[in-house]
Amino acid sequence: MGNRDHYHWDDEKSETARIEHGVDLAEICDLVFFTESTRWDVFENPRYPDQYRIVAKTKKLGFITVPMEDKSDDYGTFIKIITWWPSSPNEKRKFNNG
Repeated sequence: MGNRDHYHWDDEKSETARIEHGVDLAEICDLVFFTESTRWDVFENPRYPDQYRIVAKTKKLGFITVPMEDKSDDYGTFIKIITWWPSSPNEKRKFNNG
């Protein structure tokens, strides 16, 4: 499992994201939380009540959606980044109205 600070992700899902979208979850973590995201909003995910989605506006990728969930293990609590994708028009509207 990859991680940075209190953000974690599955290495296989990270590789899948890199293949499908050109950017892995480590870079998404950096873009959204550590380097260039100008703003992000959090939204509930009605299909997955344990998850929430962040819609972020980044310089490199434009609007992106990142589903995440809070987790804990023997070492403490962390945020698990599930995957990412370019935001849909509906997700962009929520961001702009948020």
